[in-house]
Amino acid sequence: MECASFGAHRWPHGARLLRALVAPGENDAGPALERYARLPGYAPSPAGLDRVPAHDAVHREMLELRPEERPTESLIRLDAHIAQVARYIDSFFGFDQWFLFDTRWAAAHPDLARSLLRYAAHWDPYET
Repeated sequence: MECASFGAHRWPHGARLLRALVAPGENDAGPALERYARLPGYAPSPAGLDRVPAHDAVHREMLELRPEERPTESLIRLDAHIAQVARYIDSFFGFDQWFLFDTRWAAAHPDLARSLLRYAAHWDPYET
């Protein structure tokens, strides 16, 4: 399926990156997050991520970027309604973190969910 058919080329970079990490036919975020934790460097971005190619082509390109093993510092936690990954970048940047949660988790943890959504949109915690 082409990205353009449902507007994926307009998604934020992180959402497009996650989509590129999901193998065709996968219905679970776990393997994609494991692939993400193995990616090298600060901002991996396959050339096709910003174009509108077929998903299979972008996914193949993503697989070429990742080493066989993930850094021991990188962490993944998968629960029923939240998935978390902290990908180790380097000693300067530290970790890049993703939190994927559904409305059930957000309803059970409204303050934390609101805080994570704010953090995703505004890097400055004091900005109003």
